[in-house]
Amino acid sequence: MVETLLKLIITELLTLLPEEKVRAAVDNALDKIENEIVKTGNKIDDAIVLPLIKKVIREPFGIEDKD
Repeated sequence: MVETLLKLIITELLTLLPEEKVRAAVDNALDKIENEIVKTGNKIDDAIVLPLIKKVIREPFGIEDKD
């Protein structure tokens, strides 16, 4: 029940935020994830996960990589 309530509250709060603020926040979060992936030195992650982030999240939702 608490989980459902939190999801409803977060969803409602997100509708109140300006779209550009949400895009900037998601870009910032994705930048941090991408930077951690690059730091690992694991080339498989670089070849699989980074393109997935781009094709599955950034492109469909129009979240440009602004770093």
